[in-house]
Amino acid sequence: SFIVFTLGCCVVAAQEDSSAVYRIRLSLNGGYQSSYFRAPRAPGIESLQSNGSSFIARAMWHPEHLLSAGVATGVVTFAQDNIVDDQGGSLNLALTGIPMHIAFAMQTYGFEIGAGVGGYYLISTAQSNGADRSTSSQFELGVHAWVGYTLMLWSRLGIGAELSTHTLSYRGVSSLAPHIRLQYVLSAY
Repeated sequence: SFIVFTLGCCVVAAQEDSSAVYRIRLSLNGGYQSSYFRAPRAPGIESLQSNGSSFIARAMWHPEHLLSAGVATGVVTFAQDNIVDDQGGSLNLALTGIPMHIAFAMQTYGFEIGAGVGGYYLISTAQSNGADRSTSSQFELGVHAWVGYTLMLWSRLGIGAELSTHTLSYRGVSSLAPHIRLQYVLSAY
């Protein structure tokens, strides 16, 4: 019980550097993602749901204890599909997005809620029988929102969990992603 008490005191003490008013925080988030489409993604694909991965990096400036602003980017795989025809040929399709967002968040006691607004550089790829490859790209506007918790292990390093969404309303794509978060306070002054 002494060890649990000591560990609890260390965790509470490491939650936040209360003497520093300004901070620059970096966070890396990654995990599984499930995307939902308003219409079929391609001919021959009946399902409106697809699984992929999502990796997001954020750099946030905290001008005071609750508010933060910064930038977010990463790689988001909205869809990966493999279509096989009757002759044994296959077609691999993928839709990947690179978000470029201005992000805003509020945080207290390790909990954070935030949103990023901006564009997604979408890359569509099609590969037939593992040989011929076709790639196209498009820029679309979208929103990225998240809610999460970070447990500060030391004064500058924390680990946590996050639930994030990506919404591209014009294309009709929404996604939900549970993430693992690694956070580092680059500067506190």
